[in-house]
Amino acid sequence: MASKAQRRRNKRRANDHTDVPEVSGGQVLQLRAVAKRKSNKPTPERQSNKPTPERQSRGVWVKGKEYQPDVDRASDMAGVLYHKREINQAQLEAARAFQEVRAAYVAEIGTFGYKSCLAGGFGGHDESDGNPEVFKAYRHFTRPLAKQQLRALEVGLDMSPDEAGRLIVWKIRNALKALVA
Repeated sequence: MASKAQRRRNKRRANDHTDVPEVSGGQVLQLRAVAKRKSNKPTPERQSNKPTPERQSRGVWVKGKEYQPDVDRASDMAGVLYHKREINQAQLEAARAFQEVRAAYVAEIGTFGYKSCLAGGFGGHDESDGNPEVFKAYRHFTRPLAKQQLRALEVGLDMSPDEAGRLIVWKIRNALKALVA
């Protein structure tokens, strides 16, 4: 009758399909101690929530406490314009509100570009009219805007500040003035 350890070794041999040298219990303990010493290398500390110096140079940062991340207040076009003092607080709030309403509207529509009838994925007829409150809020929010102003907000607020030229910034400011008025 084989011992429990012998059965375990036989099972490992059968599963690994390799030659496993016979080792005694003392040798196993020594091997584990060596492996433990090798794995006790200093592990890097928890990944920092702090931005890199390069990223810090391109933003307006609010320092987080010990384990809280730093927050970039100028991570998008609206934040950059506000911190360059090209728009005021009311216009910044209007831009943020527009971004929220627009995101809900786009999510409710569910179209993410042209799809042919042969394209895979989900599609087809949906019996519901969607959430009418989302459509109503979007229409109410965009009512004071002309088509060019609405397009400037849709495109301009989604651009990175590095890509936008002065003309786009001017159009965004004009549209935000119309929203706030």
